[in-house]
Amino acid sequence: MRQIGTIANQELAERFSDFMLTEGIATELTDDDDKCVIWAVEEDQLNTAREMLEQFNQSPDDEKYRDVVNQANTIRQEKHARNEQARQNVRSGREVWKPGLKQNAQKVPVTFTLIVACILVSLWTGMGKNKLACEPLHFVKYQHAPVDRNLHTTDPSDALTDIRAGQVWRLVTPMFLHFGVLHLLFNMMWLYQLGGQIEGRKGRTKYILMVLALAVFSSLVQVLIEKYAFFGGMSGVVYGLFGFIWMKVRFDPSDRFELSNNTVMIMLIWFGFCFFLRDVANGGHAGGLFLGVVMGYISAHSHK
Repeated sequence: MRQIGTIANQELAERFSDFMLTEGIATELTDDDDKCVIWAVEEDQLNTAREMLEQFNQSPDDEKYRDVVNQANTIRQEKHARNEQARQNVRSGREVWKPGLKQNAQKVPVTFTLIVACILVSLWTGMGKNKLACEPLHFVKYQHAPVDRNLHTTDPSDALTDIRAGQVWRLVTPMFLHFGVLHLLFNMMWLYQLGGQIEGRKGRTKYILMVLALAVFSSLVQVLIEKYAFFGGMSGVVYGLFGFIWMKVRFDPSDRFELSNNTVMIMLIWFGFCFFLRDVANGGHAGGLFLGVVMGYISAHSHK
């Protein structure tokens, strides 16, 4: 905090503080002998706050300063309610994962089924090294989608060959493929944390439909826009689940989803960093995140 200035009269100091709050500038008051010291909570607002104090001192009885008490109190009550809701969200999030593994599996069976399926597929395919085992789960068979030396399909429409032939499961099954222990570990960790919340709060049916929609959309974006058909992983779905919860926490905290600012920062930094790495399904990440944000935003505003 930085000092804005002082006002000799306590009542006037409180009036100025109320006015500042209605203008979006948080302040704090402290006593110093016979005067009241006013502090700016946010340092980058200091210069603006000092200019506003100078204007206030010129005409403290102006009507715009006198009629702000009720508005300021409303703002404080709303802030208190948001803080209380955030504390409840943290407690509820801890309670979801407090029981043992068996109890959690019973609470979120779809999430655990997806995790087990990914682990089994990873073992069966040797973490993606067994190409023959991977082929039935890839978006397209190897021979139907010729690639250039960067492994991009020369004609993205070729990647739809098997799906047009009726093998529609290929829209979804790439999410079960993983190409390394860390790839599998991190995706399962986020699926457990994010997917478990959504399944627990929205129910199995809605959760299954959401996962399917995210898997299909992220796969299509990856293949048709980034032109890379032989990808795998739950990342596109995970980013979609993240986008959904992000919007719910931001615009509909009453739905009691939990997502810390640190988690948001980690997910977004990793999202950007992946564009500098080779052999990463960035199209799937982007497609999943986009659809998840859209679904979360619509859900948050329809819930109000």
